[in-house]
Amino acid sequence: MTAGGASAAAVLIDFEDQASGSFNIANPLTYPQAVFTSSTGSIHINGAGLGKDICAMTAAQGCIGTMTVAFTQAVNNLSFLTVGDNQSGANVFVTVTTLGGVFNWTGYSDGATFAYDLQDLSSYVDVIGLSLSSSDPYGLAYDDFRFDAAVRGVPEPAAWALMIVGFGLAGGALRRHRAIAV
Repeated sequence: MTAGGASAAAVLIDFEDQASGSFNIANPLTYPQAVFTSSTGSIHINGAGLGKDICAMTAAQGCIGTMTVAFTQAVNNLSFLTVGDNQSGANVFVTVTTLGGVFNWTGYSDGATFAYDLQDLSSYVDVIGLSLSSSDPYGLAYDDFRFDAAVRGVPEPAAWALMIVGFGLAGGALRRHRAIAV
């Protein structure tokens, strides 16, 4: 535990718990740590790579929509995989939203349709959301979102001591203020 009473727990969201197929998303795909939505109104879950992956699906052209990920709390050490690229040199375009601002990031795909490409966003801290799209004509699918999420627990003794001292100082200042006002 850290002084603030939080530690990090490694999380993996890999969609293996989802049925394969396309789904209209009147309700977003929700996990305890993240919510996935699609600009197209449809999410497709498929086994294009080694496991199940997810994309924003359009009936006519494939996974070309924008996938949005909203984290339920700020995360760190974020990475994910892209798969299904049909064009060598295709990029994945990511808008990273953190507690500190919004940043544009571009990842690379190697053109191997069924090979995963790691997209490493671990340099960003306190990430609260992602927006994912691609330059590939048929789009990309996404898999294995890995990150560290804060785990709130009981504060450590040093944190308790700091809180008690703070309350004591605030109480003393309030008592002194009342004595002067009388």
